[in-house]
Parts: sequence; C-alpha cells; structure tokens
Amino acid sequence: MINNPLKTGITLLLLAFTLSAQAQLQFGFRAGLNNSTIDSESELSPIDGSELDAFTTSTGFHLGMAFGYELYDFMGFRGEFLYNQKGYTYAYNGQAYQYFESTNGEPILTTGTKTYAIQNSNAYIDFPISVYFRPIKKIEVSFGAGIGFLVSSFGNGQLEYTNISGNVEDQIWDLRHNYFRDEAGGAAISNVENINIAGQFARKNVSTGAYYNYDVLDGKFFNTVNLNLHGEISFFLNSSVFLSARYFYGLSDVTNDFYSVKQSELDEEMNPIPNPQNNRSLSTQFSLGFYF
Repeated sequence: MINNPLKTGITLLLLAFTLSAQAQLQFGFRAGLNNSTIDSESELSPIDGSELDAFTTSTGFHLGMAFGYELYDFMGFRGEFLYNQKGYTYAYNGQAYQYFESTNGEPILTTGTKTYAIQNSNAYIDFPISVYFRPIKKIEVSFGAGIGFLVSSFGNGQLEYTNISGNVEDQIWDLRHNYFRDEAGGAAISNVENINIAGQFARKNVSTGAYYNYDVLDGKFFNTVNLNLHGEISFFLNSSVFLSARYFYGLSDVTNDFYSVKQSELDEEMNPIPNPQNNRSLSTQFSLGFYF
C-alpha cells in the first residue's frame, strides 16, 4: 500500500500536469470574409491570338472552430475546422460555337459570338494545420498546409449569343449551374417560342445547366479534394481576441480536365478540342477570432 506522503506527492504531480496541459491547449472560433479566384491560362483566339476569357475575384465567407497547442511562449501549433467559401468569376468574349436541340431531338451546330460572365461559388470543409511563431507578444506569424473537401458548388450568370450562323436572331439566356446535381444536356426550354435555324426549328433556351453542352458526364466539373498551402499574420487585440489575414495557395487542380475544352473552335471532325488546365485556387482570408 502506498504511504500517505508518496500518495500525496503523486496526486500533486498529476494535478500539476493537468493544469499545465490545460494551459497549453487553446480552443476558439474564427469568422470572416474571403476574396478568391483561380490561377489559370486564358484561351487564345485562333484568329489573332488575343485572350478570349478572364478569371476575376469573387467574395465569400468562412466560419469555424480552431484549436491551438503551445509548445513554448513563442511557438506552437494550430488546427481548424472551417466552412470556407471559395470561388471566382469567369468571363468569356469572342467567337464560339453552340449546339441547339431541334424539335425532333437532333443537335444543330451554329457559330457566332459569345459574351457571358458566370460567378462560381464553391463551399469546402477545410482542415488547415499551422505552426506559429510570436516574434512579439501581440503579433503571430504562421504557415502550414491543409486539405479541403467540396460540399456544394453553384454558378450563376447570363450569356449573350450574337452574330449566329443561319440568320438566327440574337439569343440571351441565364446560366444556372448546380455542379453537383445538373445532368448532361440539362436546360430550361421556352414552351412558346422556337428558333428558325436555316429552315430547321430548334428549341429556345431560357436557361442552361452546368453540363448543357455535354452528352455524357465523367464526374463533376470541380474536383472534390483541394490541397493547399497557407501563410498568415495575426494581431492580438488582447490575450484572446485577434484579427488576421491569411493567403491560401492551391496545390491541386480544382477543375476536372474532362470538361476543359476550347470554346472558340472544334476539330476537323466537329468534336470538342481538349484544353486541359491546371487551375489552382487562390484565396485571401480576413478573420476576426478568439481563443479561450
């Protein structure tokens, strides 16, 4: 049987260890705004080599839990569980081709000029892990890596199709994309109006889904997993509350190459021309948070 002094000593040691561990562990929350886009190469015009498309930023938000483990007063680790909106605006302006569905179900190929913009919004569950340093008491600098899993993906915009072959009047329709649920060839069609294309009648689009121009699907437009690196600087207003700015740089391609094709031209057999891209997500994140 353990004597009383030894028993008391072990109890005090365990109590000291417990209090020390509690002092090292931190839990908290963070929320804020994102400004994001993707790094991609523009499609070039086959006529003059000019850029036909562009990728610009869009805004979103993030919200999540955070935890930290302090190794020393000036160094430790942080991990997070975030709901994180990332996206971009895609714009195209130039020559293009377009299929319409005839009233008897056969596709009709046209050429013309497309001008459109669509804002894509992707929501991820992100798990960033960081190592941090505090050069001074109120400033924290951190860097690390993370993985994100895509949980929803939408796009909204409008398309204008002009100078259409076959003496077709200009067409305008909405782009309503649910990249998770849309099916091949999906579109909303006018019930009261058809289009006369060189003597053939085609259905008039009201809006089109994400995969309207595809006969079959091979996965979703956006890849499910996103790997990234990040760096962050935080300013602590007091011992708990902080403001931070963080930059994410994507390591993996966010889009599925099956859907990366040229929009300006077809090959000699009238098939889409593959145009694989390594589209990396770029995002700046501004947060307000606290630890306790």
